[in-house]
Amino acid sequence: MTLPQLRHVFAGGQRAGSPEPGGPSTALDLVVDLGTANTRVHSRNGPVSEGASVVAVRTGTNKVLAIGEEARRMLGRTPPGIVATAPLRHGAITELEAASRLLWHALGRRRPWTAWAPPRVLVTVPVLATSVERRALQDALHAAGARQVRMLPKPLAAAIGVGLPVRDGDGCMVVDVGAGTTDVAAFAFGSMIASASTAAAGDAFDEAITTYLESRYGLTLGVRWGQQVKTGLSGAGPAALPVTGRDQDTGRPRTVRVTLAELTGVVAPYVRVIAETVDAVLEQSPTGVADDITRLGLVLTGGGSLMGGLRAQLAGLLGMPVRPAADPMSSAILGARRYLTEARSLPQQLLPV
Repeated sequence: MTLPQLRHVFAGGQRAGSPEPGGPSTALDLVVDLGTANTRVHSRNGPVSEGASVVAVRTGTNKVLAIGEEARRMLGRTPPGIVATAPLRHGAITELEAASRLLWHALGRRRPWTAWAPPRVLVTVPVLATSVERRALQDALHAAGARQVRMLPKPLAAAIGVGLPVRDGDGCMVVDVGAGTTDVAAFAFGSMIASASTAAAGDAFDEAITTYLESRYGLTLGVRWGQQVKTGLSGAGPAALPVTGRDQDTGRPRTVRVTLAELTGVVAPYVRVIAETVDAVLEQSPTGVADDITRLGLVLTGGGSLMGGLRAQLAGLLGMPVRPAADPMSSAILGARRYLTEARSLPQQLLPV
């Protein structure tokens, strides 16, 4: 389906070219964090919507049946005639129409105050997003009703959200572990000095855990179980977690206890890749900035950072302090929202495209 067709689908009966009450100045400013796992939308005043980046539609009619958490519960459980899909992979849109439908609901386009005031949108993007990926995101947001789209690098949003001094002379670093990608960026003097990205992230952790439990214990798990095991064994949690799955031999439910030590070994190869990505960013940075970061450490954020033991593994591999964000899952959206109020005072290098 083409972009003009998508716009027609989501127009909701409003005539194209009809005047907007109050003119352009009435447009609402929204910030969007469209992630592989979750989509968050805030206005200047606070949250507008939040939910899983999943859409469930009826095949044939293409009617949307569920969005967000309700659709995520359908993954792996849908009957014939219904398809639940996640329209992003590794932080990039893979299904334009599904992403546009998701964003249409997330932007609140069914609410009266957005029907007459198409929003201006500031959206976070992976640090190494290609021009094609950026264009797909822009098209999806325009189709969902945005009148203007600007893009903000996600690690910059996360750095602002956790309170890093990105405008100061001392170097600082954020490692944003999302579901699809891990973005690493170094900042100093109001500039993003260096950055890199890797697919070693939350989804890769989940898949590795699920595969391990199937091969080691003969358990078949549902789509969401890998993530639940990963976050359940947090550093502050129990030393072992009961996991229930379907026995591959008998087909009956069976429960095993999984320890943090086991999972540490399972995800270790991916953690090493993240550490190597951090090293690559340090190598790209000026010596003084790299020395600052090595001395002061980095901040770990993103939903994937909730993996039990990740912080300790990274600190051991890198030989530097690794601090967790206070609210890792919301750092990027909170930083983007804060950016709206501080954009005029930020250096030109940090302005979005």
